[in-house]
Amino acid sequence: MWQHLHGQLYAFTGACNCYALVRGHQAVLIEYDHEAHLQLEAFGVSEVLRVLLTHVHGHNAEVPSGLPVDVPEAEHRLMTHPEDIRAGRQRLNRYEVLKDHDLPAHGHEAGKLLDYDTFELLDRWEVVPTPGHTPGSITLILDHEGKRFAFVGDLLSGPGTVHDLSYTQWTYGGGEGLAGSILSLLDLEKRNLDVLLPAHGQIMRQPAHAFSLTLERLWALVRLRCHNPRLLKFREEPFVQVTKHVLMNRTSFAHHYVVVSQSGKALFIDFGYDFMFGLTDITERHARRPWLYNLPCLKDFGVKEISAVVPTHIHDDHVAGINVLRRVHGAKVLVPAGFAEVLLHPEAHDLPCQWFDAIEPDETLGSSFDWEEFHFRILPMPGHTPHAVGIFLEVDGERLLFQGDVLADDGLGLNYIYENGFDPADFVQVAHLIEQEQPTLLMGGHWEPVRVTPEWTSALKERAQQLLDLHTQIMPEQETHHD
Repeated sequence: MWQHLHGQLYAFTGACNCYALVRGHQAVLIEYDHEAHLQLEAFGVSEVLRVLLTHVHGHNAEVPSGLPVDVPEAEHRLMTHPEDIRAGRQRLNRYEVLKDHDLPAHGHEAGKLLDYDTFELLDRWEVVPTPGHTPGSITLILDHEGKRFAFVGDLLSGPGTVHDLSYTQWTYGGGEGLAGSILSLLDLEKRNLDVLLPAHGQIMRQPAHAFSLTLERLWALVRLRCHNPRLLKFREEPFVQVTKHVLMNRTSFAHHYVVVSQSGKALFIDFGYDFMFGLTDITERHARRPWLYNLPCLKDFGVKEISAVVPTHIHDDHVAGINVLRRVHGAKVLVPAGFAEVLLHPEAHDLPCQWFDAIEPDETLGSSFDWEEFHFRILPMPGHTPHAVGIFLEVDGERLLFQGDVLADDGLGLNYIYENGFDPADFVQVAHLIEQEQPTLLMGGHWEPVRVTPEWTSALKERAQQLLDLHTQIMPEQETHHD
């Protein structure tokens, strides 16, 4: 039975909770329940404008054909093509445990709810990314007649309770969803909410208590499992200062770097997945979710505006967040000419690790560019991918080379992947470039900055030559050099 909550907002508690925002004979539903839909006529509703879903599971997303529905962007295909998702599920010797098979019986056309978007639909709504129950889950915040309501999906079901913890295990033996839930709850906790409305469980009119108790218990479970011990520390201090004007995000995957101008503008070098608290075993769209969680912390370093972003190569962990960064912050996308076409038309290239969506450059870069008071040079650094670049910057008395993923670990790891497009002579070229340019710090995508010394450079040259020689010896009939 429907119950009145506040103003024109109503709740139906059942197998799955359903909520309705009503204006005259029209309503917007949040989550879907068939019985709730049938009973709308009891208070004069004859038209459902849209159904808004916080996530896509069978219990809340069995929306009848013809009824408009919007779903989280990351989970769009779960709504439109659930049959394909189920058909692709491995049955035997399966170690992938993300529960992405609990889906509607049939596909349904759907709109997309974009992370961080705001929109008007009988009132003002905000979309907040809140991974935890699923990687792509959202919370919908509604400002309605003087109160702030949060439709939290299955992030929590009551003070200190979660509807089903099994959904938080995204990998075999993992607890990624627990860490995601904690980050999401901490985000919502500071948003001055009045009422929490879950997909399952009880309506919570004391959010502070609900958040506090749930966080306490989830963090205890994380510690018991010995997972993510630095989660809260990294949340408090996501950025570390490399030089006065250069920061590294140590929580992101891959690391992204921030160059800060005197005027408070920021240029990002690479931007994939901010605050990567845990990856799923699968790499489909609903299991990969860029977000902007830590960017507000840049204010502590004097950043007033995110002005631009430059990737070092095409891989998803370096570019996945670029489109949302541009949409939310208006950052200009500057792409080196050698791989601009690949980012723009990923579907035309059969290459590993490409992001799902096209990334259109605002500007294509040649061999150098100026931004604010800084001069950057674009240097060819093949080896990991053929058209990868190094970005060279002299700043604060250092000569920085942002090298993406070409050189691993202590910088002496030769990070080649044959399927990416690898020539055994690539690293000889890279070693020669480093010897010629003489950077003082090597800034990698997944490793701490490396101090470059003459001894280190000599070791790199030796290893690069050895790699070429071994390939030449093992495959003597193969062409091993670029033209």
